[in-house]
Amino acid sequence: MENIYDINKIGDYLSLRKQEVLHPLVGMVDFNHVVADGKVIKDYDALRFNCYAIFLKDAIGCKLKYGGKDYDYDEGTLVFVSPDQVIGLTYNEPNYQPKGYALLFHPDLLLGTELGNKMRGYSFF
Repeated sequence: MENIYDINKIGDYLSLRKQEVLHPLVGMVDFNHVVADGKVIKDYDALRFNCYAIFLKDAIGCKLKYGGKDYDYDEGTLVFVSPDQVIGLTYNEPNYQPKGYALLFHPDLLLGTELGNKMRGYSFF
């Protein structure tokens, strides 16, 4: 993966999806309201998330590459991403339009909280 886009702030991902930033530490995307412009994302081989992200993938047609393996997630799959993870993207269709939701939150949101202390223990992140 040569061309990696770094998601350093919540606003970086929201900008890729042309969504408004309402809070610097938390963002949500409803892909039903995202204008179909996959070219921006397709310009990159992978995304490096420096935040937590939870995706509810509700469409077929996009493969994710994680840890050197391809995963062909089907409809209704939850995908969890933690800081410093790199996710490769491969599209089966040239005009792929994602469906579902994304919730992103910066690690600073959890600083000093009990949940923040437990995050490393959750195997899905």
